[in-house]
Amino acid sequence: MIDLIGFVLVAFIMINLTYRLVRQIQYIVIIQKGNNANILKYKRTLFGNYLAGGLLLGFLISFILNVLVATQLIQSSLVRSDNTALSCFIFLLFFILTKSLIIPKKHNHNRILKG
Repeated sequence: MIDLIGFVLVAFIMINLTYRLVRQIQYIVIIQKGNNANILKYKRTLFGNYLAGGLLLGFLISFILNVLVATQLIQSSLVRSDNTALSCFIFLLFFILTKSLIIPKKHNHNRILKG
């Protein structure tokens, strides 16, 4: 029973991360579809969102690999649990730093979405 709860929790985390990645990509597309003045005005925001999307994708891939290694679906000496856990930590750390330091907070998200 505990294993089932663990698998459901991991599946929920993966679905949530995938949803967050899709929302991040949609947000980048919305910023890009604005006029050229809008892109130049929000250049730092756009770069930060590109970086955050790439880091979130890297974290998601590392997390999936970590789950596959932990459930012993992947038997490899190259991909080990400590390597995937370290890469998850690094991607998550840089994602948090990107969201807090690179993407400016002074821009109102509603103003960006309206164009």
